[in-house]
Amino acid sequence: MRPSAALRRGESGRASFSGGPGTDDPTRFQCRRCTPVGLIMHAYQVQFYQILGPGWISMEDFDISANIPPNATAQQFRLMQEKLLSDRFKFVFHRESRAVAGFSLVAVKTGARLNRTKDVAGAQADGPESPPPLNDSPRYDKNGYPILPAGTTMMMHNDHMRLQLVGESMQEFAALLSNLTSRPVSNATDLHGKYDLSLSWVNRAGLSTSDNGINTSGASDEPEPTIFSALQQQLGLKLEPTKGPLPVIVIDRLERVPTEN
Repeated sequence: MRPSAALRRGESGRASFSGGPGTDDPTRFQCRRCTPVGLIMHAYQVQFYQILGPGWISMEDFDISANIPPNATAQQFRLMQEKLLSDRFKFVFHRESRAVAGFSLVAVKTGARLNRTKDVAGAQADGPESPPPLNDSPRYDKNGYPILPAGTTMMMHNDHMRLQLVGESMQEFAALLSNLTSRPVSNATDLHGKYDLSLSWVNRAGLSTSDNGINTSGASDEPEPTIFSALQQQLGLKLEPTKGPLPVIVIDRLERVPTEN
């Protein structure tokens, strides 16, 4: 089973995936401004930090439009994406287990400062709510952080990031932090149940992927918080550096210019 795919250079903007099995448009898949590393993540169900290859794989981007055969399963769809990577990008890789730097999410000594969700069923029924319509002007507080609508959502303005969660477990929060830091994050808080929380920080370039120089102590001479200091100051949580074995994909070959349509 093989999709009919068109691939071209992407335009500037944020990457997005839509369509495919399990969605409202199961026979049509579109990937806008997708990088090779994003395609590999989507096809092989791995995270960014589990892919080892040249730096350009996260900078080159493409638009992909593909017709999916009716009744294709999610597994069949992933195999189609793997074949696209193999045929068009000449993708060759091998798997290894390597020691990867990560974090453990823990509560600070004085205890976490979290609001437990009072009515989980109600919170799930009411949220997440959609952001305001696109024709509405976004609003910001005096420090430049976006003012968010009710429900679970995240927005950024001029590197000022604000995250709002409703009815989330610490396990789910750790998984989200893994995406935000581009490192594996395990939940070691021993906190159970669901929580509502809000977190605001400045998303400075390099903090999420650098192996050195990350200040996770929560102490900072800078006036605006990083995600590490914001966790401690606002939620009473901390990311402690760890290192452990993790299965990774090592890229042996990947063409920077894919074959023509």
